[in-house]
Amino acid sequence: MSSSSLLQFQPFTSSPNVSFFQKLAQLKLDTYQLSDAAQDITGSFELNSHSSVPPRFLVHDTSFGFDAASLPNRCKHEWTVPGVLINTNTLEDFKNLDKGSLLDNAKSRILHAIESYDSTSLQTFVLCTFADLKTHTYWYRFAFPAVVPSTEAYKLVSDSWTPSHAYFASAQQQALVRQLVGRRLVDQDGVTSENFPPAFLFDPVASTLHDLKDIQTLDPSALVFGIVDPSALSTNPGWPLRNFLAWISRHCPNLATAKVLLFRDQVHHLSADNTDVSAFRLRASYVATVELAPYDPATTKVVGWELNVQGKMGPRHMQLANLLDPLHLAKTSVDLNLKLMRWRQLPNLDLEKLGQTKCLLLGAGTLGCHFARNLLAWGFRSLTLVDYGKVSHSNPVRQPLYDYADVGEWKAPTAAKALKRIYPLVESEGHVLSIPMAGHALSNPQALQEARAAYDTLEAMIASHDVIFLGTDTRESRWLPTVLAAAHEKLVINAALGTTISFPRGVDGECQDDVAPRLSHDVGL
Repeated sequence: MSSSSLLQFQPFTSSPNVSFFQKLAQLKLDTYQLSDAAQDITGSFELNSHSSVPPRFLVHDTSFGFDAASLPNRCKHEWTVPGVLINTNTLEDFKNLDKGSLLDNAKSRILHAIESYDSTSLQTFVLCTFADLKTHTYWYRFAFPAVVPSTEAYKLVSDSWTPSHAYFASAQQQALVRQLVGRRLVDQDGVTSENFPPAFLFDPVASTLHDLKDIQTLDPSALVFGIVDPSALSTNPGWPLRNFLAWISRHCPNLATAKVLLFRDQVHHLSADNTDVSAFRLRASYVATVELAPYDPATTKVVGWELNVQGKMGPRHMQLANLLDPLHLAKTSVDLNLKLMRWRQLPNLDLEKLGQTKCLLLGAGTLGCHFARNLLAWGFRSLTLVDYGKVSHSNPVRQPLYDYADVGEWKAPTAAKALKRIYPLVESEGHVLSIPMAGHALSNPQALQEARAAYDTLEAMIASHDVIFLGTDTRESRWLPTVLAAAHEKLVINAALGTTISFPRGVDGECQDDVAPRLSHDVGL
């Protein structure tokens, strides 16, 4: 009888993409909120051609819901793995997760997959995370659960590790590859939406490829059991083989040893009808004979937690503050407090609608500056300021959008630039405009022409905005904007007398100015 040695497997190394954590942050704020319920996600692995690099397990922003259109042909290179995400609300909760229970739940899923013939479910993963959204620090820990026989270990038969090009004839290699690439799922545009199965059966005598369900009608002793192997080591298979060996033991109980094909060749550039297949040879794959262990689901154990970067049991973390676009950091940080408040205080607050609302601020003095700053803080992102004055020496101490260097500049454009400096993503404009006022005489034709042009400009602005804020310092300057806003059915908010007053459109009431307002200096306003 041939001698054998303990079969050891090369584990995965997690490689979460930055986009994954960016998407997690978005979902935490907008969807998950305070829920720490398990979420279904997907990960993937790819073939590895460098023996000095461990197999990488990948998660991206698309792990939360695959979109083939956004990732054309990525599935030619990767194999998708179903998994579970547990995102906690605090770092303490993250550290106190019952990791044994999480592995036991994963074990149940694996045992269920072993009973079936679905090769895509034999491999799974668990990802535990905590997202510190204020510091953009993400703590995470992966588990790649694998079932382990409780009594005997899998063993490698000595001298059975053979390069596949030496084990299979050329015709067998070509038949295998042609049938594998023919199992890809390709849409009508030629985009691969799913790679060929990660586990399969191959009959070398007939040169035929079979799905796992065909084991019921085939002779196991005549088969080679194929597995897509992410390891590049010349002496060790990758982690996915563990659960596949358990599947073989379960469905082939009378089989003492199994010939396993560790498929490692890059074939993403080939298609079933490609002439290159005829000249293709397996260069990186191996065939090995493995002594199987009895399968007993009642006593089977499970392992799989990934070690940290120090090689010890523990979590890893990623600090993204220095990696992210500064504008993205600004946006997420500004929105964070509003979204947290929505969770706990105002669940019906529509922040998206606030961000899309166009605000017209008439007057860029003390009222207008404070209007703009508060609107910015509440998530409004489109602000237009109108004023006909210049910054005076007394303004900066009362009007927060100006400083000493702005003295003598037009207020509205200066205020708009200040808003951009405060928050670069705001859409802010400043217009120098004298609002036509009833009761103010126009002394010459040029003044009349300028007033008409100002009227047309003001009406166009009011028509193109959603909310009008009146922050001018005279009563008659607020009259025309109020009339125009009513004509265009716009919401008007007036704060000119120290009290904020809303005028909803369509409300009838007594008119306080029958024809036009009297001059402010005549009535002491």
